[in-house]
Amino acid sequence: MNLPNAMKPQNPGLQRGPAAGNAAACAVPSRSRYKLGFTPYRSRVYVLPSFNSVTSTYTITRGTEVQFFSAAIGDDMAPCGAPGVLATYADSMLETRNKTRANQRVLIKGISIQAQPRTPIALAKAAWADCAVFLSLNAGQDRIFLGTLADLPGASSLYGSERDTTKIPALPGGEIIDGVISNGLPGVANYGSTGDGILWRPESDAKGDTSLSIILSFQRDVAISADTARTAIAPDATTGFQGVTAFAPPAVGSVVSGQVSGQIYLDLSCRLFGIVDGPRSTVI
Repeated sequence: MNLPNAMKPQNPGLQRGPAAGNAAACAVPSRSRYKLGFTPYRSRVYVLPSFNSVTSTYTITRGTEVQFFSAAIGDDMAPCGAPGVLATYADSMLETRNKTRANQRVLIKGISIQAQPRTPIALAKAAWADCAVFLSLNAGQDRIFLGTLADLPGASSLYGSERDTTKIPALPGGEIIDGVISNGLPGVANYGSTGDGILWRPESDAKGDTSLSIILSFQRDVAISADTARTAIAPDATTGFQGVTAFAPPAVGSVVSGQVSGQIYLDLSCRLFGIVDGPRSTVI
């Protein structure tokens, strides 16, 4: 890939200007640009399954799609899977959806997608192999296939085990543990490489490739089952019956009062790795 000079890799980190104290030397031309050897670009999506109370089944339907980088701060997160939730810095860092910040150019050298800790391990494991990941630079019209969720490492990843709240333990007071080994070691800088890089241009660039979205598209139904609900039965000291503990399947994810609530849903984040190039706004 032939890259513009401003985007060719140099020493990482901020490129500093002339030494301080020389007013003439510190007069930075209007076309001067900075370069950062890292990118803070990240985004978040939710996937809210449906719930069948008869079969106690949670299902993400084939054809469900959500898009990273499709909500700016203050936007409704409907394209990101959570209609009625307004994006904050916990969900996005964009000023305009799908666009770079402050007229920056971003050379994407790597992409990571990871599950947030509140994501149930059972649902994540069911979804990983059947969810395709696409990248688009023109509002979703042309898509580059990146693989499935299982092909993209997580930058810190979901790693370990947790209590499975969808099942009834065999013994009173017991627990059922579900475990996962993440797709990639849990290193904070882990990512899937894009090779020479993918250039996300600023909105002002007439060459296009200015509207980035990373799309999750479910290729099959993804379902997990919970044990069915039961009512409590009190112990009987006469017969030695120990009683039965009540159980209800955990609540399916939904939007309540502008927030995602419940227990069973996917909460995923995407982080870009690469080089950020933009116009200086002050003398550095």
